[in-house]
Amino acid sequence: MAPHVSGGQTALILGVNHDQEDMVQVLLSCQAEVNLQYHNGLWVLMLACHLGNADLRCLLLAHLACDSSLTDKVMFNFWS
Repeated sequence: MAPHVSGGQTALILGVNHDQEDMVQVLLSCQAEVNLQYHNGLWVLMLACHLGNADLRCLLLAHLACDSSLTDKVMFNFWS
């Protein structure tokens, strides 16, 4: 499930971007695509790390489908 909204962003990306932990939990429970990458290769786990949101980072990492090995377009990943 990857509902696209303005600018090609998904509801999950917007939820992480706006620190909406409850929204992110609901979207994950509805099987939102956690590894879907934005146009620059950014994805929700990397965004949560970039924004410094440890709670969202832990929530995303606990989601079984989350792939922490993805890289963005300049080859940075979650571990970078």
